[in-house]
Amino acid sequence: MKVTHTFLEGTYNELVYREGYTLNYGAGDIKMDEGYDYTLSVSYPLNRKLNLKVKGENLLDRATKTLIDPQGLIKVPAIEQRVIATVEYTF
Repeated sequence: MKVTHTFLEGTYNELVYREGYTLNYGAGDIKMDEGYDYTLSVSYPLNRKLNLKVKGENLLDRATKTLIDPQGLIKVPAIEQRVIATVEYTF
């Protein structure tokens, strides 16, 4: 018997919002902006043992930034914008 799927399985959505804040840091205050990131993941079964999966992280490219220096001049996103595609085989 042949099994045929015509829909996506394993769909995952996540929207995370982080409020901005002010960090009181020795020489002065450092303002951290608000941010949000959206993650989406879908899985499509190609057959009973093989799945195709695609996951996108921080798709809107608006994630909060993290300080990496004491002066507050360099801020990097807490999560980078990326897309990952995988193929999963079940033995």
